[in-house]
Amino acid sequence: MKKVFLTLITALIACMAMQAQITEFRQRHGQVKMIFRVIDKSSVSIIGMSSASLNDHAPLVIPSTVYSPDGIQYNVVEIATDARIGGGFTKVTIPRSIKQIGPRAFSRCEYMGSVEIYGASISEETFVHCQHLNQVIYHGEKWYRRHKNGKMELIDKLNTYGGPAYIVYK
Repeated sequence: MKKVFLTLITALIACMAMQAQITEFRQRHGQVKMIFRVIDKSSVSIIGMSSASLNDHAPLVIPSTVYSPDGIQYNVVEIATDARIGGGFTKVTIPRSIKQIGPRAFSRCEYMGSVEIYGASISEETFVHCQHLNQVIYHGEKWYRRHKNGKMELIDKLNTYGGPAYIVYK
Protein backbone atom coordinates (compact mmCIF):
# COMPACT_ATOMS: atom_id res chain seq x y z
CA MET A 1 0.00 0.00 0.00
CA LYS A 2 2.82 2.36 0.90
CA LYS A 3 4.56 1.61 -2.41
CA VAL A 4 1.39 2.36 -4.42
CA PHE A 5 0.92 5.62 -2.52
CA LEU A 6 4.53 6.71 -3.22
CA THR A 7 4.14 5.80 -6.91
CA LEU A 8 0.97 7.90 -7.16
CA ILE A 9 2.61 10.86 -5.42
CA THR A 10 5.63 10.64 -7.75
CA ALA A 11 3.34 10.51 -10.82
CA LEU A 12 1.35 13.50 -9.53
CA ILE A 13 4.50 15.56 -9.01
CA ALA A 14 5.73 14.66 -12.50
CA CYS A 15 2.39 15.75 -14.02
CA MET A 16 2.48 19.03 -12.11
CA ALA A 17 6.03 19.69 -13.31
CA MET A 18 4.98 19.10 -16.92
CA GLN A 19 2.08 21.54 -16.57
CA ALA A 20 4.28 24.21 -14.99
CA GLN A 21 6.42 24.72 -18.09
CA ILE A 22 7.46 28.30 -18.70
CA THR A 23 5.73 29.96 -21.67
CA GLU A 24 7.31 33.42 -21.37
CA PHE A 25 10.41 34.70 -19.61
CA ARG A 26 12.60 37.78 -19.37
CA GLN A 27 16.34 37.76 -19.65
CA ARG A 28 19.06 40.39 -19.56
CA HIS A 29 21.34 40.30 -22.58
CA GLY A 30 24.11 42.84 -22.08
CA GLN A 31 22.39 46.11 -21.18
CA VAL A 32 19.03 45.05 -22.56
CA LYS A 33 16.23 43.08 -20.92
CA MET A 34 14.38 41.00 -23.54
CA ILE A 35 11.05 39.20 -23.26
CA PHE A 36 10.83 35.75 -24.90
CA ARG A 37 7.85 33.53 -25.71
CA VAL A 38 8.37 29.78 -26.04
CA ILE A 39 7.28 28.53 -29.49
CA ASP A 40 8.15 24.85 -29.09
CA LYS A 41 10.56 22.66 -27.11
CA SER A 42 13.64 24.23 -28.74
CA SER A 43 12.60 27.66 -30.05
CA VAL A 44 11.61 31.09 -28.74
CA SER A 45 10.42 34.38 -30.19
CA ILE A 46 11.43 37.81 -28.95
CA ILE A 47 8.17 39.56 -28.11
CA GLY A 48 9.53 42.71 -26.49
CA MET A 49 12.38 44.54 -24.87
CA SER A 50 12.77 46.98 -22.04
CA SER A 51 13.89 50.06 -23.94
CA ALA A 52 14.64 51.91 -20.73
CA SER A 53 17.38 49.38 -20.04
CA LEU A 54 19.64 50.71 -22.81
CA ASN A 55 20.73 54.16 -21.76
CA ASP A 56 23.73 54.83 -23.99
CA HIS A 57 24.12 54.76 -27.74
CA ALA A 58 25.56 51.26 -28.02
CA PRO A 59 25.06 48.54 -30.64
CA LEU A 60 22.51 45.79 -29.97
CA VAL A 61 23.35 42.18 -30.85
CA ILE A 62 20.33 39.87 -30.80
CA PRO A 63 21.27 36.52 -29.20
CA SER A 64 20.97 33.31 -31.21
CA THR A 65 20.37 31.15 -28.11
CA VAL A 66 19.06 31.83 -24.61
CA TYR A 67 18.43 29.85 -21.44
CA SER A 68 15.10 29.92 -19.63
CA PRO A 69 15.06 30.40 -15.83
CA ASP A 70 14.70 26.62 -15.47
CA GLY A 71 17.89 26.03 -17.50
CA ILE A 72 16.45 24.96 -20.86
CA GLN A 73 18.37 26.19 -23.91
CA TYR A 74 16.30 27.68 -26.74
CA ASN A 75 17.16 28.89 -30.24
CA VAL A 76 15.96 32.43 -30.91
CA VAL A 77 14.18 32.05 -34.27
CA GLU A 78 11.85 35.05 -34.56
CA ILE A 79 11.29 38.66 -33.62
CA ALA A 80 7.52 38.88 -33.29
CA THR A 81 5.05 41.22 -34.95
CA ASP A 82 4.55 44.28 -32.75
CA ALA A 83 7.56 43.46 -30.55
CA ARG A 84 8.25 47.21 -30.88
CA ILE A 85 11.89 46.96 -29.94
CA GLY A 86 13.15 50.48 -29.54
CA GLY A 87 15.74 52.41 -27.64
CA GLY A 88 19.03 54.21 -27.86
CA PHE A 89 21.08 51.66 -29.79
CA THR A 90 22.96 52.77 -32.91
CA LYS A 91 23.26 49.48 -34.78
CA VAL A 92 21.45 46.13 -34.60
CA THR A 93 22.91 42.77 -35.61
CA ILE A 94 20.40 39.97 -36.18
CA PRO A 95 21.92 36.45 -36.26
CA ARG A 96 21.33 33.66 -38.76
CA SER A 97 19.13 31.79 -36.22
CA ILE A 98 16.38 34.42 -36.72
CA LYS A 99 14.17 33.22 -39.59
CA GLN A 100 11.44 35.87 -39.49
CA ILE A 101 11.07 39.47 -38.32
CA GLY A 102 7.48 40.66 -38.15
CA PRO A 103 5.89 44.01 -39.00
CA ARG A 104 6.57 46.70 -36.39
CA ALA A 105 9.19 44.51 -34.71
CA PHE A 106 11.33 47.65 -34.36
CA SER A 107 9.73 50.96 -33.50
CA ARG A 108 11.01 54.39 -32.56
CA CYS A 109 14.68 53.44 -32.72
CA GLU A 110 15.82 57.04 -32.39
CA TYR A 111 19.54 56.51 -32.96
CA MET A 112 19.67 53.34 -35.06
CA GLY A 113 21.57 54.05 -38.27
CA SER A 114 22.12 50.51 -39.56
CA VAL A 115 20.89 46.95 -39.24
CA GLU A 116 22.73 43.80 -40.28
CA ILE A 117 20.51 40.79 -41.01
CA TYR A 118 21.73 37.27 -41.72
CA GLY A 119 18.98 35.64 -43.79
CA ALA A 120 15.70 36.46 -41.98
CA SER A 121 12.59 37.32 -43.92
CA ILE A 122 11.16 40.72 -43.04
CA SER A 123 8.14 42.88 -43.71
CA GLU A 124 8.35 46.25 -45.41
CA GLU A 125 7.00 47.61 -42.11
CA THR A 126 9.56 45.93 -39.84
CA PHE A 127 11.30 49.23 -39.01
CA VAL A 128 8.55 51.72 -38.15
CA HIS A 129 9.47 55.27 -37.14
CA CYS A 130 13.19 54.50 -37.12
CA GLN A 131 13.90 57.87 -38.69
CA HIS A 132 17.70 57.61 -38.67
CA LEU A 133 17.88 54.12 -40.17
CA ASN A 134 19.59 54.58 -43.51
CA GLN A 135 21.17 51.18 -44.25
CA VAL A 136 20.07 47.55 -44.01
CA ILE A 137 22.93 45.13 -44.70
CA TYR A 138 21.37 41.86 -45.77
CA HIS A 139 23.24 38.54 -46.01
CA GLY A 140 20.98 36.26 -48.02
CA GLU A 141 18.84 36.08 -51.14
CA LYS A 142 17.62 39.35 -52.61
CA TRP A 143 14.07 40.50 -51.87
CA TYR A 144 11.59 41.08 -54.67
CA ARG A 145 8.00 42.26 -54.87
CA ARG A 146 5.47 42.09 -57.68
CA HIS A 147 4.82 45.52 -59.17
CA LYS A 148 1.29 46.57 -60.18
CA ASN A 149 2.15 45.88 -63.84
CA GLY A 150 3.00 42.26 -62.95
CA LYS A 151 6.78 42.60 -63.19
CA MET A 152 9.03 41.61 -60.34
CA GLU A 153 11.16 44.41 -58.93
CA LEU A 154 14.10 44.30 -56.58
CA ILE A 155 13.41 45.82 -53.18
CA ASP A 156 16.27 48.22 -52.66
CA LYS A 157 14.87 50.35 -49.83
CA LEU A 158 12.42 50.18 -46.95
CA ASN A 159 10.09 52.93 -45.80
CA THR A 160 10.79 53.75 -42.16
CA TYR A 161 8.26 56.63 -41.99
CA GLY A 162 11.22 58.90 -41.51
CA GLY A 163 12.89 58.40 -44.86
CA PRO A 164 14.11 55.42 -46.86
CA ALA A 165 16.59 52.84 -45.52
CA TYR A 166 18.65 51.51 -48.40
CA ILE A 167 19.33 47.76 -48.61
CA VAL A 168 22.87 46.55 -49.30
CA TYR A 169 22.87 42.89 -50.39
CA LYS A 170 25.93 40.81 -49.47
